[in-house]
Amino acid sequence: MKANLLIALSDSRTQEALATLIDREKGPEVTVHTLRDPFTLVRALRSLRPDIVIVSCNVCSPPLIETIRTMTDLPEARFILYCDTITDELLAERCEGRLSAEESDREVIDLISSLLTAEESEREIAEELTPRERDIVIGVVKGLTNKEIADKLFISVNTVTTHRRNIVKKLDIHSASGLTVYAIMNKLVSLEEIKI
Repeated sequence: MKANLLIALSDSRTQEALATLIDREKGPEVTVHTLRDPFTLVRALRSLRPDIVIVSCNVCSPPLIETIRTMTDLPEARFILYCDTITDELLAERCEGRLSAEESDREVIDLISSLLTAEESEREIAEELTPRERDIVIGVVKGLTNKEIADKLFISVNTVTTHRRNIVKKLDIHSASGLTVYAIMNKLVSLEEIKI
């Protein structure tokens, strides 16, 4: 499945150059979209549902990225900050990657490749869970007790406990909050479905 990549920079020449480079090098793996109007970022994120977003500070400041992830229901999207200044670079720690005009073509492609590989690995881990284990994860994340999960799935509480043990072994996640992050990242649940 091709990944979606959105480039949202204020400098249209840099944006087009990046789009051309990524399309040329990663075309079979990535569909590249560019944003003409920075004011339509949220709308574009909702409609395109990109896996990777390359954004400059003047289009979306890093402190707003978490808010945008929540608003657009895209917790799994990976943001790369395109840095024009040293101040931008200090803000880049809130993102999954950082680019600047100094990066070579190879460095840009390597960063995109590493994010795509990480995403593919997460998808493979999600596929390792059986359908029943995924049902158990969804129940746990929604705040159900073992008994409530058992009743809902028409299985015994002991079976739920066994499945939970297997889930911990497979995912190496030992807390409900960690499981919640996993479930959101792997699109097992949306933010609206979770009891807070």
